[in-house]
Amino acid sequence: MENKVYWANEVATILNVSRSTLRKWSLALEAEGYAFARDEHDRRCYVERDIPVFRKMKVMLDDGMTMENAATVAKALYDKEKEDMSGSVSMVVHADNKRSDERYLELVTQFQDMRSLLERMETQMYEQQAELRQQLADQQQYIEESLNRRDELLMKAVREALEERQRVAEKKWWEFWK
Repeated sequence: MENKVYWANEVATILNVSRSTLRKWSLALEAEGYAFARDEHDRRCYVERDIPVFRKMKVMLDDGMTMENAATVAKALYDKEKEDMSGSVSMVVHADNKRSDERYLELVTQFQDMRSLLERMETQMYEQQAELRQQLADQQQYIEESLNRRDELLMKAVREALEERQRVAEKKWWEFWK
């Protein structure tokens, strides 16, 4: 199965990513020392062993890990699987892989904690926004009621003034000295 060769279009389709994304992932893995097969024109070609590495990398990226860290962990996991399959594991490499796995799990836990914190903060933010909207609506209602009361009092005063003016106009001049 290792002999089946895939081209970038096929691998991108399998992973449901674009070719440019696959190229970026490949470059990140190569920067970590991962080696891809090449054709006679030095173009990357992919084999069966590469697809699980990309799938692991995709999961880590979807979980919010940086591309560099995802490539490092994917390469380390690939190396660990390769060593486990060959049966020749040196103690130093195994210890490094164990630390990498522990660090990865620690980072995943931190990421999940941060995600839950952000979700709580988002919930609080929405609650505060709802509270502020309610306060704004209450203030708007208070302002409208105050304006209506002021308008009623003003109209009452204007009516009283007009009534007084009319009453004064109806009086005869001699009635003012009584």
